[in-house]
Amino acid sequence: MKKGFTLVELLAIVILLAALFLVVYPKVTEIMQKEEEKLDDLNLDTIYSAADSYINNNDKTFIKTVGKEYCILLKTLDEENLLPFDASKYSDKAVRIRIGKSTNYHEIVNSKRVGTNNACKSS
Repeated sequence: MKKGFTLVELLAIVILLAALFLVVYPKVTEIMQKEEEKLDDLNLDTIYSAADSYINNNDKTFIKTVGKEYCILLKTLDEENLLPFDASKYSDKAVRIRIGKSTNYHEIVNSKRVGTNNACKSS
């Protein structure tokens, strides 16, 4: 008596594994996308906090008047060691901050919007 599997048995196993893959793969990719979005949101929160810290640490440079806007390169925040992650993905970006009464408004913009003395150029 020979040991092993027949061609039909092997084919059945391959079909079963393919069906399992077709069911599992979309869910796994969906979960991975959601986690990546959560990480991006967390990175944005970190960037906004770093920008606020940068303004507070350089209070002689920045006038904190309600409505005043500043644009800070993410490269600058990274050089100041205010970002705990690799910011190379955001190398062409800046954060625009509008000083508010209780909280500041933040937005990620193109680095071309950064003018002299961290002033924001019009888009």
